[in-house]
Amino acid sequence: MKVIKDSVHISGMTCIMCQNTIESALNSTNGIINAKVDYKKEKAQVEYDSDIVSITDIINVIKEKGYEACNEEEYCRSSDDYIRKISIVVIIIMLYILISETGIINMLVPGRLAVVGIISIVFAAIAGIILAGKISVPVKAATRAAKDIARGNYNNRINTDICTMELSELGNAVNHMAESLDNQEMLRRRLTSDVAHELRTPVANVSSNIEAIIEGVLEPTNERLSSCYNELERITGIITELGKLRQIEGENMILHIGHVDIYELAKEVKLIFENEMSKKNIRCDIIGEHIDVCVDKDKMSQVLNNLISNAVKYTDNYGNIQITVIQENENVVITVEDNGCGIDDNDIQYIFERFYRTDKSRNRSTGGAGIGLTITRAIVQLHGGTIHVESKKGVGSLFKVTIPANKQI
Repeated sequence: MKVIKDSVHISGMTCIMCQNTIESALNSTNGIINAKVDYKKEKAQVEYDSDIVSITDIINVIKEKGYEACNEEEYCRSSDDYIRKISIVVIIIMLYILISETGIINMLVPGRLAVVGIISIVFAAIAGIILAGKISVPVKAATRAAKDIARGNYNNRINTDICTMELSELGNAVNHMAESLDNQEMLRRRLTSDVAHELRTPVANVSSNIEAIIEGVLEPTNERLSSCYNELERITGIITELGKLRQIEGENMILHIGHVDIYELAKEVKLIFENEMSKKNIRCDIIGEHIDVCVDKDKMSQVLNNLISNAVKYTDNYGNIQITVIQENENVVITVEDNGCGIDDNDIQYIFERFYRTDKSRNRSTGGAGIGLTITRAIVQLHGGTIHVESKKGVGSLFKVTIPANKQI
């Protein structure tokens, strides 16, 4: 739902009955949240959901009632046309005064200069008022949107189809800010829910088992105690991962930089997953060149570990994984590509957010707590690099890590 507040100028309203007729028609239109009409100002203030109805639809509703209507931009353009027409008339009058009767010499006559001056002042005043109104409308819209954002309403969007480039850019900036804050608020709510889910499930399992053992309902067998221990280990793992992330994102994080052959490091990490790949009959190839780079070996090993682990996890039996290490200009590029299940377009922009998982059910068999890629991105950024993903649902994913090749120790 994208809520937009906009103004519509209406011609032909003569009384309160006209106002009520249009207001009733607008408020009964699907997608319009609220509409207020003022027949004296010949204007309607409309708040609507742009996913359901457009400003053109709103104008058509008004026209169906027998009135002429246009949006703010068209009204401004008509004002511009009116100014241009006035300008032409004023210029013609001034030229006529300057060259009429005895010719150009008459310019020196004080009376004629006074007339020209008065006309110029009047025209400048009229043009200034109209132009000020034209500029103030989008600025007021941006102000209203900013106040809505301050109140926590991030759904409001302002119309950016404005003939003035600077005002259009202002509108785009406000809309972009609102959208970013809306996404962050969504992630914050989801983060709270996901953290609660990740911790609640193992705690509930341990609690119920121990309670049953205390009450004598269940026997304290090794199997049950082992199950409780595994659940506690799961909680410990989540806390450990969060600790790593806090440490990596901390300002005082120190990298132990040394010379590392990225190609050889990729081969070492690949060996960790040989058993899992063998069980799923996954083929994994490493191609590229031996490149010596100054990085923190342990941290970069964790990056490769997380990426290869995800590739193995989400690649079906008899699938393929390809790891590439190449140098592009002043950078080293590492890619991990698979032909697994892929990532939905709606999830790609959030894939590196903490606790975010594409599996909304958060099934343990399909992934961990959702911190691995967040840690991966943080480590890459610490090395002055970037990471991005290209993926298509049902086709596969490609993670591309780019780090400087000439980073100094």
